[in-house]
This record gives sequence, structure tokens and C-alpha cells, in this order.
Amino acid sequence: KNMDFIIKPIIKRNRFGISECLRRTISFSVDCDALVDYLNFATLGTHIDDPHTYGEMCLELLALFDKHNIKATFFCIADRLENEETLQVFKSIVSKGHAIGNHTYSHPDIAALDEDSHLEEIEKAHEKIVKALGVRPRGYRGPAYYISTFGLCKLVELGYHYDSSVYNALLTRVGVKVFSRFCSRFQGKRASGLARKIKYVGPGPYAMDFGNGLRLLEWPIPSAFGLNYYGTLHCVLPIWFFFLQTWLLGYENHLHYELHPIEVVSGSCAKNHPWIPTLQGPFCKKNLARWLDRRLAYMTGKRKVVTLEELSAECLHLLHF
Repeated sequence: KNMDFIIKPIIKRNRFGISECLRRTISFSVDCDALVDYLNFATLGTHIDDPHTYGEMCLELLALFDKHNIKATFFCIADRLENEETLQVFKSIVSKGHAIGNHTYSHPDIAALDEDSHLEEIEKAHEKIVKALGVRPRGYRGPAYYISTFGLCKLVELGYHYDSSVYNALLTRVGVKVFSRFCSRFQGKRASGLARKIKYVGPGPYAMDFGNGLRLLEWPIPSAFGLNYYGTLHCVLPIWFFFLQTWLLGYENHLHYELHPIEVVSGSCAKNHPWIPTLQGPFCKKNLARWLDRRLAYMTGKRKVVTLEELSAECLHLLHF
């Protein structure tokens, strides 16, 4: 209920041991968006037949994670659990030791909702995941990286340890705004403002103190050269750009790498849906799964893999204001 909270960067708080627990670590997360969540890339009336996202691409990610001994966080859109086949895929994800995060109930354009509807999307998703999978999410990421002060307070109320809905990449922000305006004209939709009500300075991570011992961490999407450091970008830009960004972000620092199922798109899916965005552009890779395999090997070669859930629990334990 109290909307006043303190935001502090925690990376340099050595006296609590936080910098040391983050040193040379890497976390992976997957936003489990389906093809229907990419319709802004398609013309109006496009038909979606999607046995691919969960039945093929999520399973491909699981196989690659097994190969590289990675435990990741899968941010789940909760209404997809109403499909029995999708539910079984997520049960397999849980059985393999991966964490489940909250990615709202229906993946709406949060920026276009009123605040009550925004909070309902968070809480309804939480309840569905607990009931269907028997696990309590400890982390949240909003669609299109949108979060508000009310949203953060709802996460604290539900007992979450962290949010990961923030990015500070200037060029990405500009690109998203331009693309949003283009789609609104192309498809006759209202443009999403993607506005945020909270300002963060620097690369993070951040700790938020809500008083009465209530705290929440923010793990922003990393950025370098003004662009987000995440899988989708590395599918469409030259290979050297991934290695350059990784080098700029530093070997000693913690890395967080966000992926989407579409980044290992199957041949049958590409054939049925040629409008899929990661297949467009002059630098797109012929075998996206092999390219991801190469990146995972490079990123995990000299770093300790740890989930955002594990890191958040450790940081909150060490942190004192």
C-alpha cells in the first residue's frame, strides 16, 4: 500500500559480499512467448497454427540446456497451461530442475491496460502457475518489459524475490517506439507507449526497500553499444556483434542472458509461418539452434551458471540497508 520505496544499486556493496557472489556468474531466462505473441510482425488476419512453440522449440531449448548443464528460468504465460500438451511441457521443465517465472496471465499490452487490470494479470498468473505446476514463482518479467510502481508492490505482496522487466538500452528504446508507431499505423492499432514510471541509473542490479523488511531485486536486461544484450538481437545481427557485446560487458561481472523459443525456430514452423521475424534480414543464421549452441558454450566456458532465483535469494540474504 505504501508506494514510497528506496532504490539502490547493489553491485558495489562489497561489505555484504554481494559483489563476490555475482562474480563470474551467468543466468539464463526464457520468455515463453508463442507465435501468437508476434502477430505485430504479420499482416492482419494471419492464421496461426502453432504446435511449434512448446512442442518443438521449448523442447529444443531444454535439450541445449541439458547439453551445457544449464538451469534456467522459464517465464510462463499462465493461460497457456490450460492446453494439456503445453502443460506437460512445463511439467517437464519443472522436473528437470528449471525455475518458473511469471510472465502475466495472457501476455497483453500492459501499457494499454489500466492499473487494476495490470495487477490482475500478475496475480491471476501467479495463482494459475501454483495450481497447475505446484511451484511458487519468485520472479516476474512483464510483456514488452513493462513494469510500474504498483506492479512492483504487487510482486512484494505475493512474496516475489525479483523483477526483470527493466532495460536502459537507448537505441533499443528508440527502436521499440518507432516499431510500435509503425505497427499501429500498419495494423490500425493504438501504439503502446511502453512508458515506465520508475527511473533506474546505471547497469544494476538494484535493490528496492519497501520498509518493514520487504525487499525486491531488479535484474535489468544488460546492454552494450546502446542495445539490449539478448538472444533475439543476436539472431539477426552479425555473429561478431555477440562476441563484442559479451566482451564489453566484462568477464568478471554477472551476465544475464534472455532467450525466446522463436530463436531456435524449427524448419516446419518457418515453412508454415514465413513472416517470423528472426528469419528476416541479411545476417540471419541458417541454423539458429547451432548458433545458440555455440553461444551457450562460449558463455558458460568460464562462468558459474546460477538461476536468477538462486542469486536473488543469496543477495537478499546478504543485503542490509
